[in-house]
Amino acid sequence: MEDTWDDRVARFWETADDEDAPAVLAAMKLLVDERPAGDPEALFEWASAHDFLGHESEAIPLYRRALEAGLPDERHFQAQIQLASSLRNVGEFEQAIDILRGRPDDPVTGAAGSAFLALAFLNSGRAGAAVGTALTALAPTLPMYGRAVAEYANDWRSLRGLPPIVEDAPGSDDGTEDDGLDDDDDDDSDAGHVIFSLDVLSLHAIPALSGLSSLSPNIHPRDNFQYRVHHESFTESNWSLRADRVEATLTAALDTLEATQVDLAALHHPDVFVRAFFTFGSGAETIHAEALQRLAKFNATLWIDA
Repeated sequence: MEDTWDDRVARFWETADDEDAPAVLAAMKLLVDERPAGDPEALFEWASAHDFLGHESEAIPLYRRALEAGLPDERHFQAQIQLASSLRNVGEFEQAIDILRGRPDDPVTGAAGSAFLALAFLNSGRAGAAVGTALTALAPTLPMYGRAVAEYANDWRSLRGLPPIVEDAPGSDDGTEDDGLDDDDDDDSDAGHVIFSLDVLSLHAIPALSGLSSLSPNIHPRDNFQYRVHHESFTESNWSLRADRVEATLTAALDTLEATQVDLAALHHPDVFVRAFFTFGSGAETIHAEALQRLAKFNATLWIDA
């Protein structure tokens, strides 16, 4: 069976030791020299060897040359991510973001681009964008609650006045500034904004809740059912009025759940999770003890994202 150049490169990476830089560079140089000058795949592997050793400044121009020379898809996708990662490591956060923003997942690297984009956002001081990007990438991989996680990522966008996330076709990025989840941690434009939802999540059907809307189709092999009891979003800058509105919203949600006449024992089943989720903007909030007692009655967990 023929021993190909790719086979020899694969064996190189299986044994490469970043504590022996001269040996790493010498071994990779022999492989690079087997290819014609300017060969894109050889340039990529040469860049990767420098990157592996922590020599990002040397790796960056080599990655760029490899991409410009026309890397095949498998290495092209990797080169984009590795170039962005190297740029992030040398403090060029915005360049890294520009490379990864709007880049679709692919069969080779999956959602790795989103992971490195989240890191670049975090390094650039945009923690909200980092979390939102990571959650959006994570949601499709979850065997349960994936749609709920995606929805909460979109709720976060709503809190910032951004449009919902939509599935873009590969290559459809129009170069606009919408990175999806940019925010400024010092921006208080969301003051007084509240997002609330009350959901019941279960591994089995709960007939009394069948009249409620479903968060996701029943496609999980373990019969994952997600019932939306109540969802509301509002803005009230006055803290006292906002507290009243929060109380009224929570009461309305619990009244809806009570009106289903669901057996409380069903909600206390270990396979059932009742979740009250609040997202608050800037400012203090108040939830009365009576409301908390009613939540406990329905075995609800209170989640707060402030």
